[in-house]
Amino acid sequence: MDLLRPSLYQELTSHPERLGEIISFEKKSFKLFIIDEIQSIPILMNEIHRQIELNKEIRFILTGSSARKLKRSGSNLLGGRLSRFYFHPLAFPEYTTSKNAVAWERVINVGSLPAILESE
Repeated sequence: MDLLRPSLYQELTSHPERLGEIISFEKKSFKLFIIDEIQSIPILMNEIHRQIELNKEIRFILTGSSARKLKRSGSNLLGGRLSRFYFHPLAFPEYTTSKNAVAWERVINVGSLPAILESE
């Protein structure tokens, strides 16, 4: 679920409990739910907590660019139910591919997504 999608963002901002309805419908097929940009709707953490308590088989991957925003908002940080993983920026040696090394100029011009760096 991409919370940058305006329709989804508006729906879940106005009715956070809707997340539970979506999960109840989808859990027949899925046990893992990925929510991107979770910091944009901190109140969803309460609904995620509720869903974890209702169904121990459900797992969530919550991604975002600002953990500070969640902490400052005083949102539910899922005490005892949360594992954090930090993804640090790539170092220049990591920009090398099996074909050749990538020049800094190319990284600056096109970005650092591997598929783009390796394309012609």
